[in-house]
Amino acid sequence: MREGAALLQGLAVCGHCGRRLAVHYSGRFAAPGYHCAGKNIVNGRGEYCLNIGGVQIDAAVAEAFLAALAPAGLEASLQAIEQFDADHETTLAQFRRDVERARYNAQRAERRYRAVDPGE
Repeated sequence: MREGAALLQGLAVCGHCGRRLAVHYSGRFAAPGYHCAGKNIVNGRGEYCLNIGGVQIDAAVAEAFLAALAPAGLEASLQAIEQFDADHETTLAQFRRDVERARYNAQRAERRYRAVDPGE
């Protein structure tokens, strides 16, 4: 299960050793960061290959992701406009049929009325 705000959780790998980066949160607003514990042990502790803040990285990833989706978004917008126009034309055609049906029924009722009333 994914928890936290980091975008690259479980996806990013270390450029030095190739291991997956772990996510940590720090600061008052729990800003994400990425680190690699690495394979070297110094004084009984793992030495980080990499330790970097994630705010700028996540922002760059989000920007690249949205830039990659922009052409598809434009195409989707154009398709939505075409669909809207088609639906609008279909709705107008239905309204026109409803008006024609109402006009026919009114004329038919008038003909029946005139056929019954010999005074006209």
